[in-house]
Amino acid sequence: MSAPRPHCSPHVGALLLWSLGASACMAPEEFLPLQEPDPADGDVQAWYGTDADGDGLADGDEALWGTDPHIADSDGDGFSDGDEVGHGTNPVWEHHHPYERGDYRTADCPAPPDVDHAGPSGTAQHARDGRTVAYGVYEPGDLVWDQNFLDEWGQRVHFWNACGMTVWVIVGAEDSDRLIQAAVDIPSLLRRYESFSWTPLLVLREDHDGDIPSAERLTTWRESLGLDGVPVVAPANLAQQANLLAFDVDGLDPSTAIVGQDLRLMTVDQDVGLDGGRDVEDWLAD
Repeated sequence: MSAPRPHCSPHVGALLLWSLGASACMAPEEFLPLQEPDPADGDVQAWYGTDADGDGLADGDEALWGTDPHIADSDGDGFSDGDEVGHGTNPVWEHHHPYERGDYRTADCPAPPDVDHAGPSGTAQHARDGRTVAYGVYEPGDLVWDQNFLDEWGQRVHFWNACGMTVWVIVGAEDSDRLIQAAVDIPSLLRRYESFSWTPLLVLREDHDGDIPSAERLTTWRESLGLDGVPVVAPANLAQQANLLAFDVDGLDPSTAIVGQDLRLMTVDQDVGLDGGRDVEDWLAD
């Protein structure tokens, strides 16, 4: 004789089971356990929710990130919400996203900067092309412009995508001996401080002819100096090239700066990381 069934009284849960065609009086051992899909099977939906826009982020999680469950790329930057969350970038800020090439470092940026107050607050006056010119320069505490650069693959690399990291910016002509020496030191610095949230950014302002460096020149620089994973970039156009003067406080080449994790200048053109200047390590933060 089989064991008696437990007594069940009708309730909301029982009605739900009946609606699904199951007995409301099933013994506990007769219920099948919920199975989470095996990620090895490919793209799967979380067992606890749906993914209406197919971006890899369950609808229940979209609300946590402030993303739109019906739009795969909520901020329109070309990267899906799921990819951004997976890479630790901000899925609702178009200026913060991962990269398809280069294996560049990115970090979490929960609070985007106040874009209306970005730009240099100081001025400098130096001889340029045989005449004296005055121009705006950064001072410590200034929020950097979102200046755009191009890397060897044609990707736009910009300052605001470094939100959440400390950035060592080196700007100079590609034939500058001091810039070359700084670049030589980068691989060992990255190995020594790989656990820190920081990245170098090497900006070749001009080639030996005074023109914007080509993609081929950027590739040569990166490969010859072992700078894999380091953005080696050039100005996107002449206007962006001129804007680099904002880092040139003393009129000498190259210029260096430390940009904090909040995208504000910690120090600018004080030869950080160059011979005779303060060490980069002094500015790094975990």
